[in-house]
Amino acid sequence: PEARIDVVPNSVDIARFGDADVNDLPPGLERRDGSTAWITSVANMRHPVKDQETLIRAAAIVVESHPEAVFLLVGEGELTQRYRDLAAGLGIEANVRFPGRLENVEAVLRASRICVLSSRAEGMSNSLLEYCAAGRPVVATDVGAAADIVLHGETGLLVPPGDARSLASGIVSLLDDPSGAERMGRRAGERVASTFSPDALLENLERLYGRLLSEARR
Repeated sequence: PEARIDVVPNSVDIARFGDADVNDLPPGLERRDGSTAWITSVANMRHPVKDQETLIRAAAIVVESHPEAVFLLVGEGELTQRYRDLAAGLGIEANVRFPGRLENVEAVLRASRICVLSSRAEGMSNSLLEYCAAGRPVVATDVGAAADIVLHGETGLLVPPGDARSLASGIVSLLDDPSGAERMGRRAGERVASTFSPDALLENLERLYGRLLSEARR
């Protein structure tokens, strides 16, 4: 019965991101200059459900008005070459980079302008929590628990899955409004610290156990 279901959200280690140095970038990623806008997505490239294909098609739309945009598709898997070929076929291979799996992803997220979740299905995305913990504004597909993490118009933007134009429109709107995007990122960081921190997870579990024990005694 629904009344017997309790949800305890995932948590993310906020300290990992607060201590990250935006200049301490992994090998292969040169330091940014002021004219480059990194738009980053972190997801494996083994499962089509992550839908990097739609993200790449959105990238082709974005670079028409923002040629300074560079999309970093972080992750690894057998679909990587397929996505490389798609970017080349769309003529945006210079704007889409595939750095593979990164150990120091915190610095890359902190150095990014926008972070993106393009999945067609999710549970509660750890990547989405990490984007917010890094204080980045998010454009995410409205799937799974995305709406529980991202407050549309306040900490990021939610768009329909599988819709390259809507995804591109969300990204462009944040690129066109850097001060608004910065505010969203700051609010995202504050929200994840208050709602999805390890301390919040512990409080939620203690509250649940306390209620269950109290009911058992009765």
